[in-house]
Amino acid sequence: MPATINIARVYDVHAPYPANTFLTDRLWPRGLSKVRLEGVQWLKAVAPSNELRHAFHEQRVSWQEFGERYRAELKDN
Repeated sequence: MPATINIARVYDVHAPYPANTFLTDRLWPRGLSKVRLEGVQWLKAVAPSNELRHAFHEQRVSWQEFGERYRAELKDN
C-alpha cells in the first residue's frame, strides 16, 4: 500500500507532532526556533525546488497548486 504524504505549512502545525514529521524546506523557517520544532526532522534534500518555492512566496501559485506541483516533483525524483 502506498504511503500517504500530508503537506502543511510549518507555521500551521504545533507540538505534539505526529510520528515521522519532517520539515522539507531549503531554508530554516524565519521566526521559528529549533526548540519550537524539536522532534521534527529537517530534510533539505527533498525540499520543493527553488522555482516552486519562489512561485508560492510571490503568490504566483495557490496552496493547492503548490501541493500538486510539489507532489509531482517528489514523484519525478
